[in-house]
Amino acid sequence: MVAAGVAGALVGLVIGLAIGGGDEETDPLKGMRDARSSLQRAADVLDIVTVEYAQGVEDGRVASAPEYQGARDALARSRELYLDGRPVLQYVDAQAATRLDHAYQRLAGAATRRAPEQDIEAQARALARALDGALAPGR
Repeated sequence: MVAAGVAGALVGLVIGLAIGGGDEETDPLKGMRDARSSLQRAADVLDIVTVEYAQGVEDGRVASAPEYQGARDALARSRELYLDGRPVLQYVDAQAATRLDHAYQRLAGAATRRAPEQDIEAQARALARALDGALAPGR
């Protein structure tokens, strides 16, 4: 059933590109693969967030400014990668895109507040799982 939905979305994308004057060389399957790759890379970068944050924040205070900044930079990089794939995700599953938007906002807010390491790790891992599954084949 989900596969039929994804196939329908791809057909809709092709029709939309044709109606919208899409480039003849635009390949919707390549677009889907590229978006999936961006989301996977975004998920992978979140591992850096958890490692750097654990080294940078202790008991709600910055213990190491370079590591804390590294965690925040990695979070920003993950979000940039997510935003690369977001247009396709928005087209295929707008609710998933909105959930991921909110998850990034919550994680960034928690990092800014210097939340406990366990909270950051739990949020980052949940976000990574959501990114991994967002455009997974057959979902």
